[in-house]
Amino acid sequence: MRLSMTTILSSMHPDTMEKLQLFRGDTVLIKGKKRKDTICIALADETCEEPKIRMNKVVRSNLRVRLGDVVSVHQCPDVKYGKRVHILPIDDTIEGVTGNLFDAYLKR
Repeated sequence: MRLSMTTILSSMHPDTMEKLQLFRGDTVLIKGKKRKDTICIALADETCEEPKIRMNKVVRSNLRVRLGDVVSVHQCPDVKYGKRVHILPIDDTIEGVTGNLFDAYLKR
């Protein structure tokens, strides 16, 4: 599962969130096609139609869904803190970049 700061957010209308008993910042499990799922942070968005959910392209790709496909949203309160994180570049994001990526982008 690819994760970045933009992938972890999903937005829903506040009324939809209330029906699902979700609050802003809750961790949710979103299930898509072919038994694919991903974890996101729920955000309220008045401009999102009920009962739809707004997800970016990376989240849809992780779920193997397209615009208009049906997904299910579930509370996911038992997410543990990670002990180890692997930060890996995606091929198309480093095209033409040379040198040591760790030194250039991650080292402080």
